[in-house]
Amino acid sequence: MNQVVEIKLLDRTHRIVHEDPAMVQDCAALVHDKVDELRRAGAVVGGERLLLLVALNIAEDLLRLQRQQADGTLGLTSAIDALASQAEALANAPLR
Repeated sequence: MNQVVEIKLLDRTHRIVHEDPAMVQDCAALVHDKVDELRRAGAVVGGERLLLLVALNIAEDLLRLQRQQADGTLGLTSAIDALASQAEALANAPLR
């Protein structure tokens, strides 16, 4: 069941309707942490631009993780294929 969740970002309160209030709070905390990180790095931009930079940084993190996962999956698939080929070769090898 969807619930209304209040979050505060950049001194503004927002109401979000979502089925998992804890997830919304965790996401808002992540955005808040990323905003603070950019500010500590010296970013001096308006609120909307700051949130855009945060969104792009989070999207970059997500894409890197997805690519790493895909690369890992492809590597694992290749390793399994190589192992299967070796097992097949051993099964077909003449006994001595």
